[in-house]
Amino acid sequence: MTKRKYNEEIEDYRTHTTNPRTWSVHKALRMRAIHGRRYNGQVINIPGRKLLERFQGHDQNIYRFYYPSGRKCVPFVCSYSHRHPILAVGDEERRVTLIRTDKDNTLSSASYHKAFYTHADAVLDIKWNKDDDLLMTGSADSLIRLWDVEHQTCVATLKGHEHSIRSVNFHPMDPNLIISSSKDGAFCIWDTRYRLLKQNDPEAVDGVGQDAPVYGPIKITPQAHDDSKTRKSTTKQQQSMLKSSAFSFNRVIQDRSVTCALFIPNQDNKIITSGSYDGKIKIWDCRAGRDSQLKDEWGTYDDSIAKVRGITDMKIDSTGTRLFSLSMDHRITMHCLNNLSQPVRRFVNSKQRLNTFYVKLDLSVDDRYLLCGSSNQSVYAWDVERPESGPVTFEGHDSETTSVSWSNTNSEFASCSDDGSVRIWKYQ
Repeated sequence: MTKRKYNEEIEDYRTHTTNPRTWSVHKALRMRAIHGRRYNGQVINIPGRKLLERFQGHDQNIYRFYYPSGRKCVPFVCSYSHRHPILAVGDEERRVTLIRTDKDNTLSSASYHKAFYTHADAVLDIKWNKDDDLLMTGSADSLIRLWDVEHQTCVATLKGHEHSIRSVNFHPMDPNLIISSSKDGAFCIWDTRYRLLKQNDPEAVDGVGQDAPVYGPIKITPQAHDDSKTRKSTTKQQQSMLKSSAFSFNRVIQDRSVTCALFIPNQDNKIITSGSYDGKIKIWDCRAGRDSQLKDEWGTYDDSIAKVRGITDMKIDSTGTRLFSLSMDHRITMHCLNNLSQPVRRFVNSKQRLNTFYVKLDLSVDDRYLLCGSSNQSVYAWDVERPESGPVTFEGHDSETTSVSWSNTNSEFASCSDDGSVRIWKYQ
């Protein structure tokens, strides 16, 4: 053995000995018992792949959705309650269904599951507030609504977007602040203490939400992800096309959606957005009294990729320091929020495919596991600290899997699919 080879093997041994990310489950458990949660300044996490492989989906935990006519209905989005085993599902038939996941899909448990109509078009995003007493829904009818969960009644309607809602999110600290993004190319900030437009909405379709107050946004940032070089010319083109009855506003801007907008925790007035057209992540300064100012941006694609592809979804971890983004190049990228210029980690899976912007990702409550849908019918779960080990694959859906959601206990997760079903996968 050469000296160089010997030194390389010694270095590999030292790395394997001192780096918790390289340890087996047995060694991680043993070292954690001896040293506590940290070793040499690094957190000792139990390798997650073996744990992820124990999640299973059974027939009694499959929920199928139908129109009143009996035809299959597509569930677009799902979200777990923060404190209870309740999964909220928004579907193509304008409903929100509340599923008690500690029950099953048998007839004897049917009374535990509730459904109610919420909009005039499909429900595309849904979020719980921190206290789990309010649900927020975003719809293809361009409206956002807040719902009293206990009584399934609308308590507020937010009106200001011109096209389908792509994302809605509560502020992590202030329950009155909301941010939304839309297919109209804008993101809006709302404050339910201000901008009351009217006390009720007599124009509400089918009477849904007609007794709730209507609010307008306190800040609108249009064309947030248009190419800066063509923004002016695009605006002129839109104005000329709007004069023609044969061309609609929606058609002009639908390819420049803001796919996700989030408040950045612990950073007042900072917003982060992602785009479908430019494939960029942008950080905005949205302090009151002036227009939103772009502070930083990052393109998610290598220079070697000629075709621009957009970002479908983003999540920020519980510490407010790491950003995970899912993009149409079939990859998940992790950034540190204090420096977007250089990705920290990439999660690459040769089998994963994204063909639509309806595919989403989710992060477990302890930030250890990533969950992602796919256009190839599978659901993929990653150990965040070990991307090199690859994802665990969950199969069972018959069509594209879109929205995914981790439970608050990490003992189960849910997936929506265009096959008309929601599956609950439980730790066995």
